[in-house]
Amino acid sequence: MLVFEGHDAARDHTYFTENGLDTYEPFHFERKATLPNGAEVTVAFSLVFVTDARMPDAVFFTCQQHAPEYFWKPEYQRHDNGASVISEVVMVAETPVTLTGLIGGMQSTNAVTAVNGSLRIATARGHVTVMTPGDFAARFGLAPTGPQTPHFGAFQIQVTNLDRTEALLTNNDIAFRRTNTALQVGPETAFGCVLEFVTEG
Repeated sequence: MLVFEGHDAARDHTYFTENGLDTYEPFHFERKATLPNGAEVTVAFSLVFVTDARMPDAVFFTCQQHAPEYFWKPEYQRHDNGASVISEVVMVAETPVTLTGLIGGMQSTNAVTAVNGSLRIATARGHVTVMTPGDFAARFGLAPTGPQTPHFGAFQIQVTNLDRTEALLTNNDIAFRRTNTALQVGPETAFGCVLEFVTEG
């Protein structure tokens, strides 16, 4: 599943419905959370899902956070591997252009750009790329391992220092491949997807 940032679940549901997408009534849940200072608060979320019969192994949803001030804490955003943001999600599809209406219906058609047979979709925090199996193999050095239907094949994380990330992977016996610009953990380790670390900028 891929989550997009949302601010109004009811509005998202209406927007998806108007765009002819397979969507569902918003799903709301909440739970107790403990803040760094020990205080207990309630965090709550509303999700709106989108599915597509062409891709049984890929689902999308938006997430509205009703108490973001409790969720987004600097203490929660620091990671030993230096990660700062998920900058790209890569999907694999035989004919990416056929997914233009689906992606555009979730993010707006202005957010979708076709480039050399691939789709590039701008989001609030990064972008999604939909590419052919051949282009995926050329970029990551291996054929996609997912199903024949459109699926998630990789995601990219920006880190502050690639050498520090490499040391962390090495010290934890996590196999990876280093290219000129990235570290790549293979799908056999990263639950079927390529996990790519790159430096910021």
